[in-house]
Amino acid sequence: MGLRILVIDDEESIRESLANYFQEKGHDVVTVEHPSRCDGKQKRLSHGHEECADILLIDQWMPEMTGIEYLAQRHDWGCRAKGQRKALMSANLSNEIRLQAKDLGCKIFEKPVHLGEIEDWINELA
Repeated sequence: MGLRILVIDDEESIRESLANYFQEKGHDVVTVEHPSRCDGKQKRLSHGHEECADILLIDQWMPEMTGIEYLAQRHDWGCRAKGQRKALMSANLSNEIRLQAKDLGCKIFEKPVHLGEIEDWINELA
């Protein structure tokens, strides 16, 4: 049974690559271009008491809100994704952001992302 994966990234090519790859692996992938499009009010992404996704793959540097800000606020929006099932993606993260990600229980993937590395992580969680 496939997982529901939410990808938030402002780069269309990254969203499409992740969606295509994980859909071929049998997962349900929802992509949005920035966090404000996934505020917990869209039934497709969040059902309040249910999890918005099994896995969250979030870019750090986006317009309007960073990935860390989104992940810190997502519970207020009704998203109930389980603990260690979230990842932050970025080409450059300061030590401060790395510590914040660790405090939030996030896995970090360096860009350019390696799909096999993300797949291995997802398989460990499944």
